[in-house]
Amino acid sequence: MSAQDNGRSTSPYVEYEDDLPESLPLLATSPVNESDTDKRDKIGDSTLSRADRFRGWVARSYVKVQESLNGTPPVLLVMFALQAWMQTFPLVAYSGWLYKDLHLTNPQLNQYDSLSFLPYCFKPLYAYVSDKLPIKGDHRKPYIRGCAIVSALCYILTATVIKTPNGAFAITFIRTLVNSAMELFFGLMLADHACRNPANSGAIQAAAFGARNLGSVVAYAAGLAIFPPSGGQTVSNAHGIGITAIFPLIIFVLCTWLPNSKLPAADRIGRGEVSVFPVLWMMPLLIWGQLSDGSFSIPPDVWWKVMVALSVVTLGAPLIGARVYYGGFAAVQEAAFNQPLSFFIAAYVFLFNAAPGDAASVAEYQYDAFENNEYYSQYMGIVQFAASFVMCLLYGFLLNGRRTVTVLSVCVVLAGLSKLAFLWFIQYRAEHPDDLKGLFGVLVGVLIVKQAGSELSLVAALTLVTQFTDAAGSPGILYAIYLSCFDLGDVASAQLSTQMGYATIGKTAYSTPGALSNSNLAAIVKAASASKTLGVVFVLLVLAQSAVALRRGGAEIDNHGGLNDEEVLLREDDRKSEIGSREF
Repeated sequence: MSAQDNGRSTSPYVEYEDDLPESLPLLATSPVNESDTDKRDKIGDSTLSRADRFRGWVARSYVKVQESLNGTPPVLLVMFALQAWMQTFPLVAYSGWLYKDLHLTNPQLNQYDSLSFLPYCFKPLYAYVSDKLPIKGDHRKPYIRGCAIVSALCYILTATVIKTPNGAFAITFIRTLVNSAMELFFGLMLADHACRNPANSGAIQAAAFGARNLGSVVAYAAGLAIFPPSGGQTVSNAHGIGITAIFPLIIFVLCTWLPNSKLPAADRIGRGEVSVFPVLWMMPLLIWGQLSDGSFSIPPDVWWKVMVALSVVTLGAPLIGARVYYGGFAAVQEAAFNQPLSFFIAAYVFLFNAAPGDAASVAEYQYDAFENNEYYSQYMGIVQFAASFVMCLLYGFLLNGRRTVTVLSVCVVLAGLSKLAFLWFIQYRAEHPDDLKGLFGVLVGVLIVKQAGSELSLVAALTLVTQFTDAAGSPGILYAIYLSCFDLGDVASAQLSTQMGYATIGKTAYSTPGALSNSNLAAIVKAASASKTLGVVFVLLVLAQSAVALRRGGAEIDNHGGLNDEEVLLREDDRKSEIGSREF
């Protein structure tokens, strides 16, 4: 007997309904006639205790949230929160450990920072291994467990064994290698669930970012208790780092409740799987960008020349190889372009983060304002992540399922305009330079506005990315490539920001420490706001591109040969429903 025959719901999440308590008659899924409804309206909830009504509300809310999250397991969101805790909690301890215990010099600290972020350049490689090499049929969970164990060992060794700068470099590289991989695997599991119904991508990304932000808020609060701003910390720096080992071990245990990850066997609309071509192309660019951004100073014109040269070499090498060994370009064309990768979306997410900004100048200005009051950075972290958490909740409840391009356009404009809020802080400091409490209060308000705009635009952009990974036979690789485009854009933004600073206030004023006046910073903030707001133009181009893809429909399917007329029509209908589900 079918689900409809026995009056049961046909929702894919019906198992949650089966788990509801028998004492909740109002949750019965069998249809009721009009007289039953009238009778229930008259009786109301008087026949239920307050505890039963509360349990019923919780159960109904849980089912509704799980449907909007495509069945994403709550334990995965807990892991996102723990990952954020691992990144945030030991920041103060690491700072003291590097400065006071190991006595690293400024050049060594620059190299340390660059080395810490280098493993994040390997995201496409992590995803390629995860998608192509499952362990006992599972693509995600075994890798997460392995990374969690190694991460815990790294924190323990840092706290007990490492006493030299070289040892710190080595253990930090290993730790960030496994932590960055584990973070990506969480994201891949998130993308796997989003593929079930791309229309819910906004709620899924908002839930993940909200969990991260909540974890960071709790970590900052705990850090204030253990490493108080007034001094007199309760544990040593090394022990503070060692405590962090608890959280990857908790993640290891929580993996027990994660479902196994099974990838789709093939793309349902006829395109090939993501090849290794874009993975290999992006790796040299990401590595060069990260190393040049932190390890040594490179003039911007030299940086761009090397970046272009690397692009030519990494793009040209496969073409030359195909010409020499295969006698033509057909093989590399098949590998590079016969796949679900949208080069337009990749270009957009790169440009989204590549817009020149004001982050470095604003950070310098804030540090100068509170130079003798280092406590402010910890409290500001709580304010920023708390504001981000609230914005994630609002996005998930109010904007999920809305037209993606419309939401993204509005959010990008808000992100650009919110940068102008910092002008209020500049003006207040010019008028009240010695009023630290007033400055602190103004900065809190400014950061809430800025972080709200920034978080909304980021979640909206990742929603777009997630919706364009749903058709891939290897969705993890595609998702990781798009994330790497974000990272590559961030590297380019640092170089473009320098050029914008030169053009706005002059090279001397921008490059000289302490020479950033109120008027100069105001000009940089306005320029950064304009560059971010103009990003809405690229959002509108996404709308145009999606319309073109819909019109092409079956024409693209015909190029993947061997389909009869009925199969072509079925796949064309699937393509239209796929694009429609993105709700552009």
